[in-house]
Amino acid sequence: MAMPTLAQGMKAEQFFEPSHVILLNAIKAGDKQAAQAIIDTGVALDVHGEHGITPLFWLAMETNKKSLRLALDLGADPDFPAYVTLDRNGSTEEQLLSALAGSDKTEMMQVLLEYNASPNAVDASLEPALFNAVANDKDEQVNLLLAHGVDLNATDAMNNSAANYSALMLKYKYALLFITKGGDFSAPSTTGGTVANSIERDLRKKLLRPGTSNYDYAMKVKELLIEKGVSFPPPSPKEVRAAN
Repeated sequence: MAMPTLAQGMKAEQFFEPSHVILLNAIKAGDKQAAQAIIDTGVALDVHGEHGITPLFWLAMETNKKSLRLALDLGADPDFPAYVTLDRNGSTEEQLLSALAGSDKTEMMQVLLEYNASPNAVDASLEPALFNAVANDKDEQVNLLLAHGVDLNATDAMNNSAANYSALMLKYKYALLFITKGGDFSAPSTTGGTVANSIERDLRKKLLRPGTSNYDYAMKVKELLIEKGVSFPPPSPKEVRAAN
């Protein structure tokens, strides 16, 4: 069973043992002294409750950034993953930063990064946090991750870099940003696709309309790629796969 999407009002009792419920309620109330006393008895913050949820995940979904900060002050690991079951092959790990990316919880992401969460955190589908921010047009989150040294060449399960992923998602303003900042634009995905392929495909299928900002960004990306030695039309994904 996959970890459920936590909604407001899902109590800690639904996921954790009584000792952890007491600890989480103390953190939620902002009582650092009481929370520390509970931790001192051996109650850990980095554990898995029902459906693979961790205390930090619960706090991020159910409380405010002050509670999250307090849990991190008390020693919670910002990268300690939850377990999520996506299919019959069993559970996979999901890091909180990537789970929050693309949502409205940018302030929570800021707190995690302040406590040295990896900006390259991935979700259960191996999607980097940056990709989730791009997919949901979260400019503030993209800039936040860039400011914390996110790896623009980290890839998803299909070997897409940040620039390649952005182009695939028709998010050319991000593709331009990432290439300008030194991100890889030439390494193909497992299907043989590149940024240049995406531009060629989107123009052919008329997914890029002249007069729109996305078209303008795509043309700037194309000009930049040509400056960097990329030829248009580029080799097709099939030709790239055959060459490799």
